[in-house]
Amino acid sequence: MYFSFSSKSVVQNLYKAVASQETSPARIDTLDSFVQSMVGFFDSTQSDYGVDRFGQRIFADEESVLSCQRVFGASSLNDLQQDTIVGAALPARIANPFRESVLEALTFIKTFDPMLSSIVDLSINKIVVSGGNNTVLGNGANAASASDAIGLMWMCGDKAHSRAATVELIIHELSHNLMFVDELVWQHYDYDRIADKQAFCQSAILNKLRPIDKVVHSIVVALEVVQVRTAMRFGHRASEVHPSSEDIIQSTLDAIRSFEQNRYLDLVVTIRVREIIAKCKQVAFVLAKELTSERTLH
Repeated sequence: MYFSFSSKSVVQNLYKAVASQETSPARIDTLDSFVQSMVGFFDSTQSDYGVDRFGQRIFADEESVLSCQRVFGASSLNDLQQDTIVGAALPARIANPFRESVLEALTFIKTFDPMLSSIVDLSINKIVVSGGNNTVLGNGANAASASDAIGLMWMCGDKAHSRAATVELIIHELSHNLMFVDELVWQHYDYDRIADKQAFCQSAILNKLRPIDKVVHSIVVALEVVQVRTAMRFGHRASEVHPSSEDIIQSTLDAIRSFEQNRYLDLVVTIRVREIIAKCKQVAFVLAKELTSERTLH
């Protein structure tokens, strides 16, 4: 949401989430005070994963991995076996180099875009690194987030990635977490109907029929990945973790079309979700045009 909806709207959502808690401080006037307020928010609403209160940020110990497994195992909409993707704790000889690569990617983000880095600091309280398990798609996920654990990011440390691919993963999961906050602030769905398969749509990136909340997330996330590639000059070829930008945009437009044609929209989604998809549609067309122009020039 950072690229498609502006940093201002993201910060406003985070502030509203904090302000909704009885324990919210009276004054937030620095980044540090905002971060501490977010820690309080995570602690009061998302304590199941063991909130990081001391700024350690990245964890690979067995206790953190087990708590992460419990969080993902409690998923209510488990269409792709997301509940089992978090594997066992990794030996230090594997986990430590991966942890360093994540720290390097976070430093790169801070150097390239300090505001984006601040959003990451505010929104991602804890990153857990472990092994991974396969899903119904026959492959393991590279990273994941859960609506029941806002501020938690899981990353699979089994495979090393380039710095660009690691940044893409961080932005991918950041976008999920920002959407969870937006949902908390604005309400997105009729939760009694969301699991109805008649309301499923085609998702972006994976191109699978999925629950509508997963589809909306996929559309937002897909566009953020393409835009971070542009902003940080990564290029638009497929990375180790995402398809080419051209393929992403095409699948995103297909997902938006599937969403718009769903006959059950009025029963499942709120006005806020329609506004999000309308904005994403505008962004997707602009990005498609830019990619076409870039391809023509080359």
